[in-house]
Amino acid sequence: MIVHLTTFLTGLFITLPDQFNSAPYPYDAANGGIQLPPNVELRLRTLADQGYKLAALRQVVDLSGAPISTAREYLENLLLTGQPVPETNPSPLSET
Repeated sequence: MIVHLTTFLTGLFITLPDQFNSAPYPYDAANGGIQLPPNVELRLRTLADQGYKLAALRQVVDLSGAPISTAREYLENLLLTGQPVPETNPSPLSET
């Protein structure tokens, strides 16, 4: 019974419209950038410092929808430098 309910709920989640499946801070594939708010970055650093690096990585993937390899690069750079990975192709509007 539990297996059937889990299968049903999984199928229901997969078939939901994209508005329900979208990431709160979408990954920008064109620019190669993940942009998360400072409070989220602080939470990610705290998780990693407490030994929960995989949980922090999972949150980056869930929040941004980015591929795991990109999320890992983002998280590693955030932990090493305190800054996220810069966009590879920044918008011309960001230059002042």
